[in-house]
Amino acid sequence: MLRHTMPASQSDSGVTNDPPRPVHPTDAAEPTFVDAAREGLLAARRNLLPGVVLWIAGVALLLGYFYVPLLAGLLDRLANKKEDWGLLYPMVSTAVFAGAIPWIVMRCRSVSREKATWGRLVFFLVFWAERGVEVDVLYRWQAHLFGHGNDVLTLVLKTVLDQFVYVGLWIVPTSVLAYLWFDAGCSLRRTREALRGHWYRRLMLPVMLANWGVWIPAVVIIYILPLPLQVPIHNLVVCLWALMLIFLIRDKDSEQA
Repeated sequence: MLRHTMPASQSDSGVTNDPPRPVHPTDAAEPTFVDAAREGLLAARRNLLPGVVLWIAGVALLLGYFYVPLLAGLLDRLANKKEDWGLLYPMVSTAVFAGAIPWIVMRCRSVSREKATWGRLVFFLVFWAERGVEVDVLYRWQAHLFGHGNDVLTLVLKTVLDQFVYVGLWIVPTSVLAYLWFDAGCSLRRTREALRGHWYRRLMLPVMLANWGVWIPAVVIIYILPLPLQVPIHNLVVCLWALMLIFLIRDKDSEQA
């Protein structure tokens, strides 16, 4: 089982806001590539049901947009609002869906209420507001690069660049590091200690595999939709992803006990 970082007061919820105890590579045997892959696949399997529900909802929304005039009209008005707001829309909407909603869920659950501090809320809001701008820029850039079509080739090109370049080289590493830094009490020293050893294999690979399990089907649906609707639909999916990321950036010591 992988070892990440854990405070002394780790709860069963997997959510922590206390300064973690960095896990030094000598504390336990380093996980192999197979161990890390198994961890990521297990996380993806645990999220299979909500992922399937999400994909079904996405397909239903997609069909509704093309075949139900009333729904199409409502979504078009949402798209117009997004265009009117410019970059303010992805900042605010992504902060709400990926930042505020997970925090509220933590606040409402007894097992994680004490971890849902105001400092964590501020971190969530700032982090995901910036991510929202990034995603909006990515979608606009891909539309400029590959066009606005939803043919198979265009969808494949956008999905590959999105998931295997942008996500693989930037989103997952920086997201994991940001959450790790925050859970280390915003200490660069503790963060560096936690990154000793085969840090990419221990920390990044499981998150990457779990990410692909949810996002590869989701981004295909997103890229079929018109550009102004892509960020709003993305925000529905990123809410699940934010909760998954919180779950993965934790130690499994409580499960090993």
